[in-house]
Amino acid sequence: MSVQSLPAALQAWHPWLSWFSPELAAAVGDVLRRMHPLLGRFQGRQQGGSDEPDGVEDLQRKGSYERLLSSEWLLASELPDEFLRRAASAEHLFLAPRPRALQADRLIVAVFDAGPWQLGAPRLAHLALWILLARRAQEAGGELRWGVLHQPGRWHEANTPEQLKKLLQARTFDVAGEAQWTEWTHWLGAQNTGFGEVWRIGHAKPGAPSLQRMPSHTVCLRSGLDGTALDVSLRTPTAVRSMIMPLPAPKPAADLLRGQFSTVVSSRAHEQHGERLSLKMAPVISADGLHVAVPLLEGHGAMVFRVPRPTDRKRNKHRRQQWNQHGTPLCATFHDKSFCALLNLSNFLEFWHVPGMGSCPRPDKKVFDAPPGRGSLLPCLVLREPQQSRFFALDASNQLVYWVGAGKGSTGGYMRGPMLLDREVLAVATVGTSRIVYAVKDQAQMFVRFAGSNGREQTLHPVAACDLAQPRVFLSEGLRWGAGHGCCALQLTGPDQPELWRVLEGVAKLNGQPDAWQVQLAPGAQVVGLVHLERSAGHALVVLAGNRVDLSLHSMSGSEPLATLLTPIKRVSVCASSGLVAALTSDRALHVCDTANKTMRLIVHSGAHESD
Repeated sequence: MSVQSLPAALQAWHPWLSWFSPELAAAVGDVLRRMHPLLGRFQGRQQGGSDEPDGVEDLQRKGSYERLLSSEWLLASELPDEFLRRAASAEHLFLAPRPRALQADRLIVAVFDAGPWQLGAPRLAHLALWILLARRAQEAGGELRWGVLHQPGRWHEANTPEQLKKLLQARTFDVAGEAQWTEWTHWLGAQNTGFGEVWRIGHAKPGAPSLQRMPSHTVCLRSGLDGTALDVSLRTPTAVRSMIMPLPAPKPAADLLRGQFSTVVSSRAHEQHGERLSLKMAPVISADGLHVAVPLLEGHGAMVFRVPRPTDRKRNKHRRQQWNQHGTPLCATFHDKSFCALLNLSNFLEFWHVPGMGSCPRPDKKVFDAPPGRGSLLPCLVLREPQQSRFFALDASNQLVYWVGAGKGSTGGYMRGPMLLDREVLAVATVGTSRIVYAVKDQAQMFVRFAGSNGREQTLHPVAACDLAQPRVFLSEGLRWGAGHGCCALQLTGPDQPELWRVLEGVAKLNGQPDAWQVQLAPGAQVVGLVHLERSAGHALVVLAGNRVDLSLHSMSGSEPLATLLTPIKRVSVCASSGLVAALTSDRALHVCDTANKTMRLIVHSGAHESD
């Protein structure tokens, strides 16, 4: 994880947060940010006695006459009046010794209670305090040594993730108390060194303020009664501070407590890319989930990234594709492994890399409403058959239009279109290689309808009442529609209200009504797609939280976290066919997440952050 991918408030902890996957780093970073002000300033004290010199550092005009230069004493014997004058005028020169560095005074010792009262949520605070104290010692020019209350006299270094995992694994159901702490204080007192700070961290309630050096800081950690927060108290000889700290979400918290720091993202998932990705358009995902295309900020083209499978061993290959420098993409999609687009070229439309199609005059707005520079791509899809190719596009006026070109076995260059398939279309998806399904609104009712090579079918399948003028709709994809297992998600509230969605499973059944369930989202949250969950044989909404960093899945059985990114999401796409979610963040990084197993399949770090 690069330091640029972290928010400014967390970059100070980059050396430690780089040990974690992005989702876990976000959870740990939030705890660090909340607990850091509680610690206060470093309170290490110098050792007693005078500093031992370590050579001569410089000459100075003030000092002890024991360190007066020998040439000055020679002047006193030869010219005593000049010696006195120089003394009165502070012109004498003294040796300035270099003090010996007292590194021991910057050593921080932390003793953690690993007993049963510290299981669960307090262990997350142990993890955060370990990192906070490691950085505290580093800033003071020293180091952190830590141990477990149950094992007096055994301390460890704190500079690798394995040592942090050792702390999390050191848990026991045995209760330790003052007897073990007394052994620790005796053992520390016997060490031939001094300590900048000594921290006791655990369940024991902080006692009365004391000037004793052990401990210099006492931290008490207790789980809140509702299980969603942690009560943290810190006592020093001069101050008492406390806070209520909210806990991370259950899934990242469980991974952290198990010491699984990088289970979400493997090292192979990270890629570095020199060219900057554009944030103007959302990523485009292939139906098989093996490729993602993102337009580039500079030039006229896009980068096509291969999304690695978990079993892949070969290095990922990415390619740059260039289109006409005067062209502006109106819509884009994948056909098989090829990235293709419909480009606007002044008075012409070019079907770039669309098999069987070339270019045609730009139609009138009433026929195809696709103004360039919209800031988002129009929905589109390609069907390729032996007899013909068809390119469907849903324009800005909710018209579903299509063009017909040469088929797979044809060598002709003819092309017809655009032709209107239907009006008031809200969403469109593929059913197979030769059929599509689309949602259409007729007055206050929404239907789904199928279309094939012979045009649209006559049957309208009712879905739900629809009162909004322009509701957002998502459709599932695939052959499940033919078996009556299609799914449709319909927004029920307007743009100025918290989103309420109705999801209908089993649309277009021959007999019976679809199963329906609803989801009420928190203010600011937004549904960005619909996916099928193989593990539950149902569907789920992909939701982007109001903070723009949390992604979650909402199904009939409830909600569950999907991923947490470190920087806000600017553009996001969901592929209903493959179940992939591709997000572009403000630092121009591409994150590709698999909803099937909730893993991050690909992370591409591109150029520096700049606004488009």
